[in-house]
Amino acid sequence: MEILRKIIFIFICAFPFVGISQITFYKKYTGGPFDQGNGLTQLPDSSYAVTGTSAAFDNNSGQAFLMITDSLGNQKWTKNYGGFGEDIGVRVIHVPNDGFFIAGFSGSTSNGNFDFVLYKTDEQGNLLWEKMYGGLDWEQLHDAALLSDGGLILVGETEGFSSQKKDIFMVRTTPLGDTVWTKTIQTPEDDYVSAVEVLSPTEFIIGGNKGEFGLSKGMLASYNIDGTENWIEFLDQAGITRVNDITIHQSNIYAAGDLQHPVEDKTDIWFVKTDLTGGFLGQEMNPFYTSSSFYNTIVVNGNNKIYLGIMSETQELNPYPGGLDASTHCFLYDLSFLSGESYSGFDEDFINNMIVTNDGGVAFVGTVSDDPGALTMGTNVMLVKIGLNDEITSFPDLDLDLVSVMTEEKKTFIVHPNPTSSFINIPNELNNNAYELRNIQGQIVKSGKVTSQIFMHNLENGIYFLNINDQNQIWSTKIIKK
Repeated sequence: MEILRKIIFIFICAFPFVGISQITFYKKYTGGPFDQGNGLTQLPDSSYAVTGTSAAFDNNSGQAFLMITDSLGNQKWTKNYGGFGEDIGVRVIHVPNDGFFIAGFSGSTSNGNFDFVLYKTDEQGNLLWEKMYGGLDWEQLHDAALLSDGGLILVGETEGFSSQKKDIFMVRTTPLGDTVWTKTIQTPEDDYVSAVEVLSPTEFIIGGNKGEFGLSKGMLASYNIDGTENWIEFLDQAGITRVNDITIHQSNIYAAGDLQHPVEDKTDIWFVKTDLTGGFLGQEMNPFYTSSSFYNTIVVNGNNKIYLGIMSETQELNPYPGGLDASTHCFLYDLSFLSGESYSGFDEDFINNMIVTNDGGVAFVGTVSDDPGALTMGTNVMLVKIGLNDEITSFPDLDLDLVSVMTEEKKTFIVHPNPTSSFINIPNELNNNAYELRNIQGQIVKSGKVTSQIFMHNLENGIYFLNINDQNQIWSTKIIKK
C-alpha cells in the first residue's frame, strides 16, 4: 500500500510537467538540387502545411508544392502545381473542411513573364482551379491574407515597361478567385508591399516601401477592403528603412526589416512597434554588425515574446563563409533582447515565414543550403518548431523526403497539329483518362475523358494548357489555338 501511495504521489507531481511539455523539432527536406520553403500554416489537428518551389517534380522548371507534415514535422504527402515555367508557392492558407489556397507567382505565362498565381485545392491537395493576375510586366507576390468573406488580398510588386522602378501591385479576389479589384501604386522610387495583415472585416494593413521626397522609405498603410486608402505612415524616425514583414498583436503593429547605416555602405537590423493607426511607439536596431544584416520575418508568441528571423553576412552571425546565414532573435515585450539561435547551412539561408503555433510556440519555414561536407551544393526546405518557453532542437534531421508516393508527377508530351485551328490528336496510350483544358487565365474551358482527338474549333485563339491525369501522374502540354 505504501508503494502504491508513492506511485500515485509521483504521478500527481509529474503530471503537470507532462501537460506543459513542448514539441520542438528541426527538419530539412530535400527532393532534388533546388528546394525552397516559403509559406507555412498550422492545421487544427496541429499538423503543418508548407509551400514553396522545387525542381524535384519537373527537370525543366521549378513547381509550386504543398507538403503536409504531422505535428512532429514528419512528412505525410506532397503534391505539386504549375506549368512549363517557374512556379513558386509563397503562402499557403487553409480553410477548414474546404481546402487550401496556395498564393505565389508563375512564369507559366504566354510571354514568360511572372504573374501572381492562386491555386485552390481540396483537403487532399487535389487541384480544383488556378488563376493568374497581372499584365505584360513582371508581377511578384510577397504575401496573401484571407478575408472574412472567403476571398483573398494578394500583395507584392510589378516591374517592367509601364512601371517606375518597382510599383505596388495588389489584388482582391472572391472565394472562387475572380478579381474584385486590382491596384497599382507608383512613385519615381521603388514601391512594393512585403506583407499584409487583416485587421477587421473591412480593413487590412500593409507593410512595405513607398517613395517620398526622392527616397524609398519603409511604411505602414491601412486600406479598406474596397481598395481605398485610410492612412499611411512612413517609418523614418531613425533614417531610411525597409519593411520586410509585419504582424499584429493585441493593440500593436510590429514591422521588421532593416535600416540604412548613416555612414557605411551596409544595412542594420531594425524593427518598430506602433499602435493600430501607425503611431510610433518604439523601435530597436543594431548598428554594430560589421556587414549587412536584415530581419525578414516577425511574430509575437503566446508569452508576448517577439521572434524575428535574421539574415546576415556579418562574421559575428556567420559560421559559414558562403552567403547569408539565418538565425532567430527573441525580444521581450519591452523590446529588450533575450536570446538568439543559428539555423544555417553552407551557402545562402533564409527564414521566409514565421507563425505562432497552436500551443503558443513559434514555427518557421525557410531555405537552408547544404552543409559544408555535402557533395551536392543544393538547397533544402527547412521547418523548425520552437517551444512556448524557447525550447529548441539544436541539430536537424537531415535529408528527409520532400516528395512522396502521393505526389502527382507532371510530365510533358507532344500533340499534333500544334498550333492548331480545329483539333489535336492525343497519343493512344492516354485514351480514357480524365483531362482538363485551361485557358491562360487558368479557367477550365473543356474537360472529360480522352479519346483520340480533342476538338478546339469553337474556342478563341490563344494559348491553352492540357492536363491529362493518369493515376499518380499528370501529363501536361501547351497548345496554341490559331
